[in-house]
Amino acid sequence: MVHRRYTLQEYNEIVRLFKDGNGFRKISRMTGICRVVLKNWIKGKNMPRIISINDKLRIKNLVEKNKNVIIHCAKCGKFITKDTVYHNCKNAMEGKNHTDKSNLLISKRTIEMMNNEKLREYLSLKAKEFQSIPEIKKNNSEKHKELWKDKNSTYNTPEFMEKLLKGLMKRPTSFEQKIIILCSKNRLPFVYTGDGRIFIGNKNPDFVNEEKKIIIEVFLNYFKIKGYGSVENYIKERGEHFSKLGYKTIFIREEEIMDKNWEEICLNKINKII
Repeated sequence: MVHRRYTLQEYNEIVRLFKDGNGFRKISRMTGICRVVLKNWIKGKNMPRIISINDKLRIKNLVEKNKNVIIHCAKCGKFITKDTVYHNCKNAMEGKNHTDKSNLLISKRTIEMMNNEKLREYLSLKAKEFQSIPEIKKNNSEKHKELWKDKNSTYNTPEFMEKLLKGLMKRPTSFEQKIIILCSKNRLPFVYTGDGRIFIGNKNPDFVNEEKKIIIEVFLNYFKIKGYGSVENYIKERGEHFSKLGYKTIFIREEEIMDKNWEEICLNKINKII
């Protein structure tokens, strides 16, 4: 590989192109200089910090909060600064198609990546962190509400409703199945109602003992934190609701049902109330 020195004039031209809002890829095509080299040059010039991102809401917030920052939009490759009033980009691949060879390579690489357990855990954690941002949660909530109100949206089609009902009917869950086995094995007087057969004050409990007015709720922590802010908030709100209607509630948490000695833990917890 032949290396050559670039002149000061070429170097200044690169900086000018970058300041004008051109992306590294575009500058690389215009000048024939590798993108890695370009990035190192720009960093050496003490330019504003560059953040590559693919979300309009986060782009807006980052631009407003950080003055000395340039946001690189991963969708269109453009650079957005604090002077940008509105950024409405299109995907660079919109209206285009990958070749069959490219699709095969992308598919193969994706499968290899997703077979990596550490990567899956990392991506899952990052997705949960992103979805827990208050602004993102609010934005998603508003979008879903609009889609439900719109009679012409896919949310209101028979096909979507059919899929939704099928998903809701996947009962009992793995946690509920464990409690069903526990109740059957130890002859505990509880009936499984988590499939929607019984509602108590517009709430559907997992297990009910109507004679002694006792309810069992078994749950996965993630969904309760997502819906109520914390497991404690869920237990307090749910418990107060059933208490007003004369029911005692036994809450079996994820860590208890997943424990090696889950049968002993759950049985002791139920017997204390019974």
